[in-house]
Amino acid sequence: MSTGQRKVVWKVILCGDGFTGKTALRKRYMGQGFSFSYLSTIGADFSWAQETVDDTVYRLQIWDLAGQPSFKNVRSTFYEGAFGALLVYDITRRETFQNLDNWIKELFVNTRQNGVPFVVLGNKVDLREQGVECVPVEEAEEWVNKLNEKYADQHIRVTFLETSAKTGHNVREAFTELRKSINVWLENQE
Repeated sequence: MSTGQRKVVWKVILCGDGFTGKTALRKRYMGQGFSFSYLSTIGADFSWAQETVDDTVYRLQIWDLAGQPSFKNVRSTFYEGAFGALLVYDITRRETFQNLDNWIKELFVNTRQNGVPFVVLGNKVDLREQGVECVPVEEAEEWVNKLNEKYADQHIRVTFLETSAKTGHNVREAFTELRKSINVWLENQE
């Protein structure tokens, strides 16, 4: 790190139902590629990522939370100290999109700040290209627009992207959008 660079360390959460591709997204972002065989996360898993933007070094502690209902009681402890979250659903499984409201509630209840910025990710977009029935982009965008209206007073900006851990589509952009949202949120906290 050169002189004059600012260093920021943020804990961020990856959450959403099981088998939506959270671990695959994290691994793709970390440069570990894609694997068709993943074991489901038990409790939580975390890793570190570092990125330098302008004069700031961002060091992210990325917590990948287990999405299965049986881990709900354990998950609450992993939210503490989070600055932001990526909420992930599988575009081919509508119920994972519908459950995002529950994930937002869990995020807001378990973060000290009564909510943090988050990015909504419709993952597995590569399957749309194969003709699989999916949650329409317009529906997700409309829902996110309503969230932005709801949380405007808290300076929580919600962004929506469709991603593919398999192809890498919008994976880096998801983390970039989260970083930008956290910066705006923190500026308005002061």
